[in-house]
Amino acid sequence: MPLPEQVAQRAELIRPLLTITDRAWGRYAFSRDILRDRIPPEQQDAWTEGAIRCGREWAARCGVTPGPGAPDALAARLHLKVGQSDAPMTEKRAVFAACLPDGEILLMQEPLARYREFCAQAAGTDQAGLFPTPEEVRALLLAHEVFHAIEEANESTIYTRTQKLRLWKIFGFANDSTVRAIGEIAAMYFAKELTGNRFNPFLLDPLLFAGYSLSGAKTIVCDIIEIAGKISEEAHDGKVNQLPGVQQAQR
Repeated sequence: MPLPEQVAQRAELIRPLLTITDRAWGRYAFSRDILRDRIPPEQQDAWTEGAIRCGREWAARCGVTPGPGAPDALAARLHLKVGQSDAPMTEKRAVFAACLPDGEILLMQEPLARYREFCAQAAGTDQAGLFPTPEEVRALLLAHEVFHAIEEANESTIYTRTQKLRLWKIFGFANDSTVRAIGEIAAMYFAKELTGNRFNPFLLDPLLFAGYSLSGAKTIVCDIIEIAGKISEEAHDGKVNQLPGVQQAQR
């Protein structure tokens, strides 16, 4: 029996991403940051290492047994309200979840509903194991936003907020900025650790976006593969051996 077309298309999308390294996922996150052109690759790699460690350490210290129910349990412990939003998504506005300033986390229902429909098509095929279940996707999205709530509550000490990029310095005045990508990387690895999931949460970017634009999802995948290729070239040229130690931002 032939694979449903959508299943075959998304399997083709996801399969090459299953071997992407942490370094490449980090560079992908930085490539989407507004400050990307100001951060050299070596610093991106250093911050990636620190962000991954931060995410994993915070997941371990939360006191919740890892698993698919851990994000809901932790949200309740932190007195975070978990709600749903029916706001429609578009190719130009694809938001899957959000952490609001008032301590509420919103999970967008439309992308989850579309993904459930896709999983129903994939069920029973030999490609079904390539994809996280809808329940796993929800848990990863929720855990990601729980981390952002933790960031807000610990902004003076948490790694993702203490690392700064020097934007400018004139005489005795300087302007340092936090870097959004650091928090995104930490949130992804926090989510993976907290849920005990085998899937890297970064996979959700093309996987869920494919429900709105297959061509857009392909562009994301091509960007990631290109980044991974550049890192391989750096390693071949002797520029990269391992993730460097975390560097402190210039003060």
